[in-house]
Amino acid sequence: NNQIFSGCDIGYSDQHLATHSIDDKSIVIGNDNVFRENCTIHLPFSLDKTIIKNNCFIMVNTNIPHDAIIHNNVTIAYNVAIGGHCEIFEFANIGLNATLHQNVKIGAFSMIGMATEIKKNVLPFLIIHNNNKKVFKLNKIGFERNYNGNIKFNKLEEFKIKLLENKTLPENIGNELDEMLEPFKKSHNGFYC
Repeated sequence: NNQIFSGCDIGYSDQHLATHSIDDKSIVIGNDNVFRENCTIHLPFSLDKTIIKNNCFIMVNTNIPHDAIIHNNVTIAYNVAIGGHCEIFEFANIGLNATLHQNVKIGAFSMIGMATEIKKNVLPFLIIHNNNKKVFKLNKIGFERNYNGNIKFNKLEEFKIKLLENKTLPENIGNELDEMLEPFKKSHNGFYC
């Protein structure tokens, strides 16, 4: 049930100058995704798969690069430039003309504002806009619209306060949020706060 509009290119080699390190590589696309006109999806370079999971909406002229992992229910607006090895988690929303540097992670339920340049990781539930180097605010609309887990919004507000005070990832915020933060603890890119 994927919809693939005209001009989409899926499966061309990665845009990388070095020699490939993987012989058997593929693109894995889940179900119920929409790829609007002129999207490109490239083969991996150093992993064995470029992955797009389920229910994603990828708008016009967007490139899914080598070694990317796009989780379920992600929306990527048109003309978004994504660097290789990026990972975008569930229900993230990437605004039009945004630019994501290589190797960044975009947290679940977060939002990247229009024309924003992202060079660091974006933690779950946050909004980063206009290249602001500090947390802009919590994505309350995305939370209310899409989130159905065990985290309460007041817990997210506590998380944001601790994050801004300490400039490090707070510990023991809540089991579900701790799990969402785990991939960011291993990353070398740092994060916005």
